[in-house]
Amino acid sequence: MYKFEQNDILNNTVIARPKYRFSFYSGSLYINNDTDAGLYETGSIRYRDLNLTPESDLTVVTDLGTGYIKFKKENGSVVNIDAKVVTGSMIAPFTITREFVYETAGTYDTDYTSTDTIFKFLSLKNSMDNKRTNSKVFDFDLYFNNGGLPAKDKNQTTAGTADSKVSPKQSLNLITFPNTFYGDHVTPGTVTASFYKNGELLAKATDSNKDGRLIEQTNSAIGTGTVAGFILYEEGTVVLTNTGSLSSEQEPYIQPIASAGTPVSDDPKWIHFGSYLKVASSGNPITGSSYVLEFQGAHPKDVLTMFAHAPKNELNWSNNPTYLLQSGSNSKDTYYAVTGSQAYVENENVLIKNIVSSSFSTYSASFDPITYIRTVGVYDKDKNLIAIAKVANPVKKTTEQDYTFKLKLDLWA
Repeated sequence: MYKFEQNDILNNTVIARPKYRFSFYSGSLYINNDTDAGLYETGSIRYRDLNLTPESDLTVVTDLGTGYIKFKKENGSVVNIDAKVVTGSMIAPFTITREFVYETAGTYDTDYTSTDTIFKFLSLKNSMDNKRTNSKVFDFDLYFNNGGLPAKDKNQTTAGTADSKVSPKQSLNLITFPNTFYGDHVTPGTVTASFYKNGELLAKATDSNKDGRLIEQTNSAIGTGTVAGFILYEEGTVVLTNTGSLSSEQEPYIQPIASAGTPVSDDPKWIHFGSYLKVASSGNPITGSSYVLEFQGAHPKDVLTMFAHAPKNELNWSNNPTYLLQSGSNSKDTYYAVTGSQAYVENENVLIKNIVSSSFSTYSASFDPITYIRTVGVYDKDKNLIAIAKVANPVKKTTEQDYTFKLKLDLWA
């Protein structure tokens, strides 16, 4: 057993930058060209996410197979939870979420906008305002009156008069995705939002200045260089704010929360980016528009690098039984000389098998202690085995040869 010296252990950080591509089209969402039956747009949770909720007393009774799962609580009551079961070979257990604030007459229409969506915007206020020095587009007050807060209390986001509710100044588009995808933050300069109409690229916005602003690159209707919205890199949140028409080919982008509601048709606009689900039972689906959102994450990972040395003229003994020469009943070739309830004496005359090859037939080459290293064990200060490294092919070790094995261990927070 050897002790690592000071220069044998290195700590460093490796940053992986995986690229993700989200494609929205006619009720389907694809992640890196793979579809998943568990993807959702608003409101629902997933069965496998329930361990992340405070409802730890829930136990599954029956999977109804219709988007709902029946649970029994400790008090015996049975509840149905709107849940989506993740199926297929998707690696990431989460997905992207799009939400819409439909502003009409100085307030938001609760038939099309969830109160939870409003509170999500309110939760972003500090993050947005902290970036106002980068650009005015991050100023929260551009999008909500009175700092975005209800006139009296949070319940008046929906109750009371229109004046007492949260008062948005315009319609807004909110797209969020968990750090399962982006890790520590979204890599600046890698964000691209593409708006397609009837299979052709209608508009494209990128964070070309690496400051969070999504700047129009192609559409002449609103003008190249126009700000379409912005991204909060650390929060994994895209807010699209531009209400200018990209073309005059309308579709029912504004879908109600309930299926009994009525969809609202509008021109293609950046605030409608990612609107792909048909919620209303009436009306037509959104089939003429498709969208692609691309970005790279930043996943820092602490890596422990260790150098394990096998010095010359050492580590030339093996506990493998094949290392010794054995001849069955010959006592001098057995491992022990005496054994019993009170003593164990090893045989001093056990021979080591000579495995040095010779170029001549029936001729034994001179003996040389040779071993093959295939495993390196790492122990803590209390001599507990904490890691094992194995080489692809056993390494031949002679007395004249020394080796250094480079071991890398990813450290999980």
